[in-house]
Amino acid sequence: MDLIDNQETVFIGSSEQMFLREIGKFPVLSPEEEKELFIRYKKGDLSAKEELILKNLKLVVFLARKMPKSNLELVDKIHEGVFGLEKAIDKYDVDLGYKFSTYATRWIHQEIYRSVKKNKKVVSVSINMEEKLVRYRKAAHELTKTLGRIPSNEEIAKKLEVSVQDVERYKYFDESELSLNMPIGDHSFEEFGDFIIDEDYNLEGEVIRKINSQNFINLINSLDEPNVYKIVMYLRYGFYDNQVYTMPDIANYLGVTKQRIIRIIIYMQEVIATHPYFSKDNSVNLKKSEIINSLNIEDFFLKVKIEDIVDSLSDLNANERSYIYSKFGPNLDLKTTVGKEELDEKLGRIIRKMKNIITHKKRSTKALLKKLK
Repeated sequence: MDLIDNQETVFIGSSEQMFLREIGKFPVLSPEEEKELFIRYKKGDLSAKEELILKNLKLVVFLARKMPKSNLELVDKIHEGVFGLEKAIDKYDVDLGYKFSTYATRWIHQEIYRSVKKNKKVVSVSINMEEKLVRYRKAAHELTKTLGRIPSNEEIAKKLEVSVQDVERYKYFDESELSLNMPIGDHSFEEFGDFIIDEDYNLEGEVIRKINSQNFINLINSLDEPNVYKIVMYLRYGFYDNQVYTMPDIANYLGVTKQRIIRIIIYMQEVIATHPYFSKDNSVNLKKSEIINSLNIEDFFLKVKIEDIVDSLSDLNANERSYIYSKFGPNLDLKTTVGKEELDEKLGRIIRKMKNIITHKKRSTKALLKKLK
């Protein structure tokens, strides 16, 4: 894999080019080597973790280069990606059987994306770009009304007669700097935040979240409320494309004020909070304490109809489906294939933080490379 793109060399110095070439020399671990390193690290061998980081830097560079252009240098993106790689190494359970690179990709991408978003606020927008953003917002608004959903980048590009890459640039400059967790008033229904992907990711929690998300979408669809109210809920809580939109984002798309979006969300929360689906006697109770943070997936499955689980399998990725099948068999008979103590131990390892490597959290990729020489 060539880690240095000729189109990018004008943006990085000779030392950074040398750094990327050095990373490209690291050999890829075989599955057996990777498993052995994880076993050593779980036993307390910190040198095994360092080797896992170094041998997976190619993945970090690959993902860093895939991110949209920003004012953040490539080497800085790689640096942030290494923090995500470290988190993935800490949380990965080799006994679950899925590839580490697949698991790590999410964590690496998340760290880089957060850093890029955090640094967007220093990007200045020219008058020419602002005019283009006005056209972009208008096109997005009109298409949303016509289609009854958020338009794709391709659809917006066709309407504006520009390239998809141009639309991606407009979205980049148009994204709000407001926090995704900003309060929405005294009447907010606290459990709604539980449906957003948590930073403390674990495979079981993600499976539960996705099953609940599909059930929750079915609930929203069943409500006798205006379609625009439902669209607001899809966007605000990540049910449209797994991206959580801010209220200013939604307001721009729908062509209304942010205050109007706040009122819609508060109203819908009150409607849903009083819906029988959330009653304690119902078969599915979606409170965070019972669902997202639960380490006992059997208890959760006993509360969910088997049809709901089967219907939700298509929303899971291959690793998550394999996890379900490995625990409950191909027929989902709700009988675990491992003992409860062994199961609890495995699930605990997924989310347990390894306190003995805190001092290594701030090590940069350059420091790691220097140590290797």
